Amino acid sequence: LCEAFAGMSDAYTEELAHKEFLTALGNGANTLIVHPTKKAKSKHFLDSVHRCLYLLRRGFQICDVAMLYPIFTLHTKPMLYEQPTSDYEYPINPFNCDYMTLANSLVHYAGINLTVLHPDTMHDHCEVRGGQLFFDNVKGTNGFRVLILPAVAMIRLDNLRTVAAFYDAGGTVIATGTLPEKAFEFKVRGWFKPSVPMPEFLEKLSNAGATH
Repeated sequence: LCEAFAGMSDAYTEELAHKEFLTALGNGANTLIVHPTKKAKSKHFLDSVHRCLYLLRRGFQICDVAMLYPIFTLHTKPMLYEQPTSDYEYPINPFNCDYMTLANSLVHYAGINLTVLHPDTMHDHCEVRGGQLFFDNVKGTNGFRVLILPAVAMIRLDNLRTVAAFYDAGGTVIATGTLPEKAFEFKVRGWFKPSVPMPEFLEKLSNAGATH
């Protein structure tokens, strides 16, 4: 999902809008919320946007790189009462939270598409086969050769086991910052139970055997 052309001046021409539209498609967008400007609202332009998006929404993104979404790390500070809460979901992001910087650097500067995997998605729909991390859903299957582990303070233990299995099978794991210090596992009634996760694998990951 991508929002386009909002807040642009009247000098923003249809030619520029067309280039931005193609850039968004190249970066993996298949649903576009278009805010036409005075000079970028012709029927020809809007029809071309509609036709391209109609076609792309029936496809399935294929790429070699996946990144684990560090949702538990984003929740760590407010949910563990280390910072005051507010009306926002994340009142203050952890200071070393780098997943957005990584995604923007890969997509916009290196021209490498990636898929961001929610922890539940990795648990429910991913498995290691033949040295790749496969993501299976109703639309298709994607085999990832590279898995990025952004700075994380807390992780699901089953996710970490999947990362370890992928690494041991020959996959490339790139850890960019803080390695997990706690495992976020739920008891029956929903209370969190933090514990130190898989210290032997984390020690292996922090050594020269993995890119870190």
